[in-house]
Amino acid sequence: MQTQFADKAVSSMLPGWNYVTTQAEADSLLEQTEDFHDSVLVELRYISGSGKTDRGIRISDHIRQVTMLFHSDWCPPLELVFEAVKALDLRPAGNNACSALMEATLRVRDAAVFFCDGDDEGNEAAYPGTKILAYSLRWRFLPEESSTTSK
Repeated sequence: MQTQFADKAVSSMLPGWNYVTTQAEADSLLEQTEDFHDSVLVELRYISGSGKTDRGIRISDHIRQVTMLFHSDWCPPLELVFEAVKALDLRPAGNNACSALMEATLRVRDAAVFFCDGDDEGNEAAYPGTKILAYSLRWRFLPEESSTTSK
């Protein structure tokens, strides 16, 4: 079947973004951010897809997107966007802790991306810190003056 796009390359990837679809791409992101060493999570935003309409509340968790903004002394501000989120566990710094990351884990497996704010030592389920599991991850460095994520 011939389509109107047969002679053109069609991509759903957004310009200006880097995508993590392989472990090599995950490792490259970690390398460019010095493994998130001395980074801080500045902002985290979740969009579900549900909301109020003129007919009432619409429950439709079809978006499930998490956007995270990190600042670091080792790289420019960094925006991560996770889509089709399966799980999010946010653990803000508490007593005897601070918001600075010493390192991060980023793993690609079984068509999913796992991120956590430390070394999970291979046990994702038992990791006690902030962690996220999603089917897609895109990222980009932002200009130094950026203080919030894109809308």
